[in-house]
Amino acid sequence: MLDPLTALSLAGNDVQFVQFGCTLAAKAQEVYSSNSGPSEESLEMERDLQLKVCLFTDGLDEFEGYDDQDDHLYLIELFRSLASSPSIKVCLSSRPLLIFEESFRESPGLCLQDLTSGGIRRFVTDRLFNDPRMWQIAENKSSQRHDFEK
Repeated sequence: MLDPLTALSLAGNDVQFVQFGCTLAAKAQEVYSSNSGPSEESLEMERDLQLKVCLFTDGLDEFEGYDDQDDHLYLIELFRSLASSPSIKVCLSSRPLLIFEESFRESPGLCLQDLTSGGIRRFVTDRLFNDPRMWQIAENKSSQRHDFEK
């Protein structure tokens, strides 16, 4: 267990990091979504910083604000503008909502459930097969079905 002072220090670092990330994302969106596109000055500043950022964002479908459709469109524009920077990579995760599928159709993607379904099926089957309570339920259902058939 951390002493209170260390915990407070770590929390402060986390807050600073989150603030830095939010400021960076907001500035990048401002620069890359302007009507004229990124200015030569902002591109030069980006090259000079030599800062590479990779954002991992899960749960795009869970973002809530005023209106689901507008929220989703806002996120789509935000991440498209961020990804237009050569220094920013984004990896996004969401339930398969049509608006995201259509908007990011040209981007590389995968369906995690397609990659994990076999392992999940084996895990669940093994857990259920080795649980005595499940055997009890199966036996009760079997005897109920037998009584019904008579």
